[in-house]
Amino acid sequence: PVPPRSALQTFRLQFSMQSEDGSFTQETYDSLLAMLKWLTDVYDLKEEDILRHYDSGGKKCPVYYVEHEDAWEQLKKDVGTL
Repeated sequence: PVPPRSALQTFRLQFSMQSEDGSFTQETYDSLLAMLKWLTDVYDLKEEDILRHYDSGGKKCPVYYVEHEDAWEQLKKDVGTL
């Protein structure tokens, strides 16, 4: 995990609409992508700046993206293609 970041250096997003397999619904995924794209554009962030709770503190959150690393990497790529 990366070192903890101060609250002044992070944005924390909560998305909870999940499909039965634990992944986000398409509507929630699209909303998350739009929010992440806006944040990366406004604050000149890169895909590698997008972190899960798991990355910064070890908490297994969001569980789906901790257990499905390929889906997590795809989410970050999807943000970069918007």
